[in-house]
Amino acid sequence: MVLIALAIGIVALIAFLLVEARTPAPMVPLTLFRSPTFSGTNLLTFLLYGALSGLTYFLPFNLIQVQGYTPTFAGAAFVPFVLMMFLFSRWTGGLVNRFGAKLPLVVGPVITAIGFVLFALPGIGSGAGSYWITFFPAIVVMGFGMTVTVAPLTTAVMGAVEQRHAGIASGINNAVSRTAGLLAIAVFGIVVLSVFTSSLDSQAYRCATYQAGWHHHPHECERWGASGAQESDR
Repeated sequence: MVLIALAIGIVALIAFLLVEARTPAPMVPLTLFRSPTFSGTNLLTFLLYGALSGLTYFLPFNLIQVQGYTPTFAGAAFVPFVLMMFLFSRWTGGLVNRFGAKLPLVVGPVITAIGFVLFALPGIGSGAGSYWITFFPAIVVMGFGMTVTVAPLTTAVMGAVEQRHAGIASGINNAVSRTAGLLAIAVFGIVVLSVFTSSLDSQAYRCATYQAGWHHHPHECERWGASGAQESDR
């Protein structure tokens, strides 16, 4: 069913593009993508928001199931990110007037990428008490990078088209970001499930081998199963 739905979606997308290319008053003027700036900023939007959506969807599972956070604290872990976006977006918007959109759109995503890398460094910590030295630095770096990026990105998208197409350009960019998030969660979900299943099968095989050789040690098998689940959650 998943493959059928995917095939239908691809066919529908191709049909939509063909109709839009031929209609005299298209809902999505494909000529906008002739602009390298417009196409490039939408590609950047797709990659950036895809990564961000995947992280913000799966990180709470890690915080709760692996790190031992409460659901409330797992949600509160993102508060610094929200505050940075809220407090400094106006300042980063002024960077466009001072440096243009190109420099912030290079520096911002690089900083954001560094933040994503930092999320991969913490191991299994000692609960929410280790937040400030494990995940907090990563969230701050990622938040700063996104803050530097978002306002110039919007400005670049809107400025890449004629004034009469500004609303359409904004709508396309918003649709690209939402689509990126949906695809990222779906694709990463498949990857996570595959890794979890592979890890579980590996632990089950080790447990069966151990029992066959050492006459049943259920507590040892339970320990292996728990460690395998934590490893796959990471």
